[in-house]
Amino acid sequence: MVSLKTADALSFDPSGSRDPMAPSFHAFWTAGRDAAGRFPAVRFDAAAAPPESLPHLFVLKIHRDPLRFEAKLLADPVADAAGVQAPGVFLDALVGSEPAQGRLARAAARNSPYAVEGVLQWGAYAGRRFVACAAPLHGADGRPAYIAGALRVEGLGGAAGLGALGRFALTNLPRREAPVLDRAFDYWLRKRKRRAMPARAAIDPGEIKDILPHVLLLRVRREPLDFEYRLIGGHFQDFVRPGLRGKSFRRIEGKGPGSALWEGLETVVRTRLARFGRAPYAGPRENVVFQDLMLPFSADGETVSDILVAGQFWLEPRPVGFLAEAL
Repeated sequence: MVSLKTADALSFDPSGSRDPMAPSFHAFWTAGRDAAGRFPAVRFDAAAAPPESLPHLFVLKIHRDPLRFEAKLLADPVADAAGVQAPGVFLDALVGSEPAQGRLARAAARNSPYAVEGVLQWGAYAGRRFVACAAPLHGADGRPAYIAGALRVEGLGGAAGLGALGRFALTNLPRREAPVLDRAFDYWLRKRKRRAMPARAAIDPGEIKDILPHVLLLRVRREPLDFEYRLIGGHFQDFVRPGLRGKSFRRIEGKGPGSALWEGLETVVRTRLARFGRAPYAGPRENVVFQDLMLPFSADGETVSDILVAGQFWLEPRPVGFLAEAL
């Protein structure tokens, strides 16, 4: 196994790193692989990445013929180091990024992780020392479809937890792009301003007419914790059971404590951070793919009083692997 200090490393020796970020991300990636040694991109959850790597996380989409790498998710310090101001930027548009592109290309070709440390050669912080690790995420065809990793640059810190990902909409790398979730996240950020969470009163329906059909608004109840349906957008109404408005999760079979959807919402209440849900769909229709984003709101600025869930449903022509019991 090669040392972390070897710039062309395409296998990972955790003992070669004195920085906990690199081995912790590698362990996270290793644990997420399937029996064939692949990490399915649809199972990648940014919110589940190790705390050490969250403020330094990046995800790049692999384009082929020609081979290019597109920024899909960057923590703020990574965006600052690369000089990237918006998602969708290709690395080959960034002057001096050739060494990084070379490492990424070899990782994609060899279907292998890598780790490296050295002196940054591009961007606004060229000349500073950095450490990075990255690994492939795989598409349905078994080929690398994304490269996910973490990059720490000397002197560049960031917000703890998911707050570090504030410049880019969080993503679990879904089967399809869902721009409505990006728009919902951008709106939440604008309304949050300097608060930990925006107030529900800050929502102006006239400003989000294109988003409203794709949202649920849930009231958070306490002692015991519960979630009550307050608003159900038209897109949701096409896919969920009728008559949910005013009902609480504890009164609906399959949605109470212990369900995947409940656990996601409970995490939002506990952390006060936005996150993507990973709950399987289980409604009245068949062959449905579901993707959602949970956004916390607060009346007092401290505790979560409401959660806006933005969601996108797709119909699949055949059953998909993660269909299960119940949304």
